[in-house]
Amino acid sequence: MHRTSTGLVGRERERRLIDDLLVAGGAGGASLLLWGEPGIGKTALLDYATERAERPPPRTQQSGTRAGARGRGTPGRRIVLRARGIETETVLPFATLGDLLMPYSSYFRELPGAQRAALESCLALGGSTAEAPSNPYAACMGTLNVLAALGDERPVVVLVDDLHWVDPSSQRVLLFIARRLSSERVALALCSREDHGESGSRRSIPTVQVGGLAPEDCAALLHGGDREVTPAVLAELVRISGGNPLALSEIAAGLTPGQACGEDPLLDPPSLGHHLERAWAARIDELPETARRALVVLAASRSKAAGPLRKALEAAGLSLDALSPAEEDGLITATADGLDFHHPVLRPLVLRRAPLAQRFAAFAALAEVSTGPLHAWYRASASAGPDEEAAAALDEAAQEARRRSAFAESALASRRAADLT
Repeated sequence: MHRTSTGLVGRERERRLIDDLLVAGGAGGASLLLWGEPGIGKTALLDYATERAERPPPRTQQSGTRAGARGRGTPGRRIVLRARGIETETVLPFATLGDLLMPYSSYFRELPGAQRAALESCLALGGSTAEAPSNPYAACMGTLNVLAALGDERPVVVLVDDLHWVDPSSQRVLLFIARRLSSERVALALCSREDHGESGSRRSIPTVQVGGLAPEDCAALLHGGDREVTPAVLAELVRISGGNPLALSEIAAGLTPGQACGEDPLLDPPSLGHHLERAWAARIDELPETARRALVVLAASRSKAAGPLRKALEAAGLSLDALSPAEEDGLITATADGLDFHHPVLRPLVLRRAPLAQRFAAFAALAEVSTGPLHAWYRASASAGPDEEAAAALDEAAQEARRRSAFAESALASRRAADLT
């Protein structure tokens, strides 16, 4: 198991891609877009890229110059330009471009007149503010030539995080130069969240999806944070988090000693942490009210099958059509037999954010269309206080689980039944 000096666990494939990107950038230009869900570790990968880029190059690279370079000097440490999109600055044109280029504004003097005027106007350094939108190509070429001039001195690495929050004007410039680096000593890495609206930019440059960590990497991550759990609890944490490092760490941090060793059940739903919840919440909150209510029913259900889900939605006064906006937004996806959340972290998040009345209503609807142990669990979850009938149903479910040798499930049902009496 490999852990880098920046604390990055696993990610062998992504680290190899970044290493290759840096080598290719030093030899003649390369770009890469890493995308994935909130908390998946994109920023950690850029930290790794920064750490690798700032290392002194091998001695053999320090002794020569690039063929065809314009003679500004010999290569040494790479020049690292790093910026990130800020949610509150998406309405400010060229804000991120300014963060990248302002430290090197002295290079603007060597640009052709139209390019210099366009860049200075974009970054409020002079000229007419009307020039930037009238000649966006000049601003794009000016940026490319500034990076090329820097690359003639030393290899350049440009790292941009949270591309989805980068202002549209800067995005256009970044994607323009990403496609035109083949003859320049510039490596460009962009990171963005999973967002269906970015499919066009993904197709324009090499793109890699960053997925969840493997179970052994999840174990290493928790061990490195002094959070030890039993193998069975680890498997449940991996299932709930989908291997998302931030979700895994936040859930594990909230475990009691009894939960960590498997003696007590995990909270249902567990806390995912403020940052991760906030990242997903915006997309959920933009859905219509009926879609949010239907999502609560789906989150409360223990089955992915469309038939039981449709009956439960109808019992709640809804329909399968109510979930269409969530499916179109990519929050849920069709499976072989029904519907499920696109990522496991969404299920507990939807339940946590739902008003108590909506959660009770969802469990009550599911109980109405269920039988056996499932009915008992749904009925218990819909109870706000003592409920003798629900307790009796759970006792029966506990006995049935013991007959199947499912002793942990039996103990959990008995404990919940005791809470209802």
